[in-house]
Parts: sequence; C-alpha cells; structure tokens
Amino acid sequence: MHICCRSCATKKQAGAAFLSLIIGWWGFPWEIIMTPVQIIRNLIDLFRNHDPDCPSEELRRTLRYTLAENVVKKANKRNAESQATVS
Repeated sequence: MHICCRSCATKKQAGAAFLSLIIGWWGFPWEIIMTPVQIIRNLIDLFRNHDPDCPSEELRRTLRYTLAENVVKKANKRNAESQATVS
C-alpha cells in the first residue's frame, strides 16, 4: 500500500499505467487479458474527479486500523506492567 498526497498519487498511478503498457504483457497467458483491463481501470480512476480536500476511503480505513492497533498495543503494555507489579 502506498499512502501519499493526491498529486503524488496521480504521478505514481500514471507511471504504473505506463509501466503496465510497456512491460505488462510479458506474463503469459493471463497478462494478455489482464493488462488492458488494469490499464483501463487505472486511466478511469486517474481521470475521475477527486476532491483534493477530502481524504480517500482507503486512507481513512488505514488510519482507523493504525489507531486501533496503537490502542491495543498500549492496553496490552499497561496490562503487562500492572501484572508485573502485582506479581
């Protein structure tokens, strides 16, 4: 996963579409079918109107996961410390 600003994501996505166009055909037999599909999907998403002030759902989901993971780690650490002081 790659998280970045909208401008950098656009550049990365355009580069990925170009790379797929150039070397995506080398896998046989499925890439002959899947490369055009992926290129079209990338181009559609590239030119779709995105609100630059609104974070993507993927970014929101990643942040929620990371925050929840940090909360669980802190709670586990606190529990381990409290058990160590009780023992």
